[in-house]
Amino acid sequence: MNGPLRVLAAVSFALLVLPARAQHAGHGGSTGAPPGGPAPRQDPTRGPAPLIPSPGPRQVQVTISEAGIEPGEIRAEAGDSVTLLFRRVTEKTCAKEINFVGRGLQVAVPRDQEVKVTIDVNEPGVFRFGCLGGGESAVIRVAANSRP
Repeated sequence: MNGPLRVLAAVSFALLVLPARAQHAGHGGSTGAPPGGPAPRQDPTRGPAPLIPSPGPRQVQVTISEAGIEPGEIRAEAGDSVTLLFRRVTEKTCAKEINFVGRGLQVAVPRDQEVKVTIDVNEPGVFRFGCLGGGESAVIRVAANSRP
């Protein structure tokens, strides 16, 4: 990797990891609703997880802990590709396998390992993902594309 690409990679990593760690530090958990149920509760002092610009799909760090799936909401625009970087940090969760409701996709998330899942969101709407049994969940909220 040449110098400018190495710098870009380091800056991208810092922009991805540091805000995600700061956002999760000291926050209580959200309890998710079963897929198809009401939206997960979210700490009112925090907004949805920001999508971090990157040369390819946008990326969001998703942590699975005893507090649930954090962030509980991710925003995107129709036509985006969103890469979710899952990391499970506990055994005390039903989210050892993530079900992407309506997409026919299930992904195992081993403890303390990063699992990368890229989702294309072509239509506006709300897409749920979470426990297979309907426990903890989160959403990707997709708005109509505002880009020209």
